[in-house]
Parts: sequence; structure tokens; C-alpha cells
Amino acid sequence: MSRNVLVGGLLAGIAIFCWSAFSHMALPIEPVKAIPNQDSVMAAIKANVPQAGFYLFPYDPPPPGASKEEQKAAMQRANERYRAGPTGILVVHPNGLDPFGVKLLAFELGTDILEGVIAALLLSVALGSPAMAGFFGRVGFVTALGTLAWVAVILSYRIWYGFPTTYVIGEAFDQIGSGFVAGLVLAWRLKPARV
Repeated sequence: MSRNVLVGGLLAGIAIFCWSAFSHMALPIEPVKAIPNQDSVMAAIKANVPQAGFYLFPYDPPPPGASKEEQKAAMQRANERYRAGPTGILVVHPNGLDPFGVKLLAFELGTDILEGVIAALLLSVALGSPAMAGFFGRVGFVTALGTLAWVAVILSYRIWYGFPTTYVIGEAFDQIGSGFVAGLVLAWRLKPARV
């Protein structure tokens, strides 16, 4: 990996971090709602979900060693419960988390820099294409990477978990916007070799 690609990726990662901070704090695009009767719901979760993890509800897996008929019956019951609702997902941390701690921000910056470096590597490989000759061709390429991330992850969450439309749209601003700002940095930093 060349120094130029590494520095470009680092700068792109910092740009992504700044864009994400702006999009999450300043743009009213990802409304998170408070659960009504939150204290009693949290008490129920604490009493019944003692282990950290990712939970889907309702979720009724067949018992271990179930026959094909038992598996089919369990799947049918689960589908009926899922259709009847309510449905949802929980990411549970029974002992809590520091929501805006320095450690979390440092990890976020690290993953954004990794994202920037990966985008820089992919752009450096694509620089041989005539479409990458122009500044906006390179910006478009990296913006397409942000769009790909949004499509691959967030739209699947919408399909399988029913994530709200407002969340999906908000994430489009965040992910595609991240690709765009990283694209601006990388298009400025990485250019095709002159022949």
C-alpha cells in the first residue's frame, strides 16, 4: 500500500467520522423513540434477559433433537406468533454501557479510518479506468461504495426486521453522505498516473 493511499484513507476516515457526527447530531433524520413505561419494561428485561446478546422476538426455535414434524410445527407456531405481533429486536447489555464515552468514540474513529483506507485501496485499483480520470468520477466511485454499504446492510434490516422508513432514510443520508465526503477527500488525494 502506497503512502498516498494510506494518508488518503486516514483523511477520508476522519472526514467520515466528522460527517457521521454531524449527521447524527445536527440532522433530524433518525428519530429514536422512547419506550412508554420504560422503567417497567427495563425491569422486565433485566429480570428475564440476564445475558448480553442480540434477541429477536417472538422467536421459538424447535427444541434440540426435534423431529422434522416437530420442527415444522414449531416453525408454524413461530410464524403465527410473528404475524400476530408484537415483533422486534433487542440488543441487550444487562450491565449497561457508557453511551458517549471516549473509548466508544475512539473505536468509531478507528472503524471510520479503516473504512477510509478500504475505500482508498479500492479507488487506487480503479484509477486505471477512464471513468476515474475526472475528479467527480472518483467522487462518484467512492459515493457508490457508501451506497453499497447502505443497500447491503440497512435495506436488508428493513426487509427482515422491519426497521422504520425514517431510520432507513436517515441511514441513507449517513452512509451515502459518508461515501460522498470520503470521495471528495480521496478524489483530491488520489489521481490517475500521468502517461
